[in-house]
Amino acid sequence: MDTFDLFFDPRYQLEAEEPLSASALPERQLIHEEILLTLQRLDGLSDQLRQRTPG
Repeated sequence: MDTFDLFFDPRYQLEAEEPLSASALPERQLIHEEILLTLQRLDGLSDQLRQRTPG
C-alpha cells in the first residue's frame, strides 16, 4: 500500500507543540471573530440564493 507523505510546512505545526505568547492571543481572537462574521455572511447569502431558486 502506498503511503501518503506530505511535504512538511512548519506553519501547519500543531499549536500544542509551541506555547502561545500572550501577545498573540488578541490577534488570534480577532482572526477567529473575522472568520465567524464571514461564515455568517456566507450563510445569509446562501439563504438569499435558495429563496431566488425556483422550486
